[in-house]
Amino acid sequence: MNISILFATSLTIGCATGGDVNGVATSSPLTKPEINSLLIGNTFPFSKGGMYFASETQATVSWDGKTENTDWYANDESEFCYTVELFGGNEECLALKKSPSGDYERSFEGKTTIVKSSDIKSGNTL
Repeated sequence: MNISILFATSLTIGCATGGDVNGVATSSPLTKPEINSLLIGNTFPFSKGGMYFASETQATVSWDGKTENTDWYANDESEFCYTVELFGGNEECLALKKSPSGDYERSFEGKTTIVKSSDIKSGNTL
């Protein structure tokens, strides 16, 4: 019983300090304004290309040597969403979190990829 109380106390203290449980900081989901601030005017990397965010609604996707213009938006679920024929014409939404290191975690279809903040380039670098 004492171990249960100690664990519950530790967990409660960790949650009260912003998710820092046992000295390990956790990633933070980005808000819609934070996503817009991070992406607009910048190129976000993908494994075979990237995405340049020209404005709050317009972007260009580059994938495997091909490019396509698209509409995009950020939502309140820490995601940015877009639709391109390059990826089958279905809407895709990628989740973004800021990691304790200052880099980002991009999640899509259950897979999380680390995106270094230094890999997000100013301007259109496609």
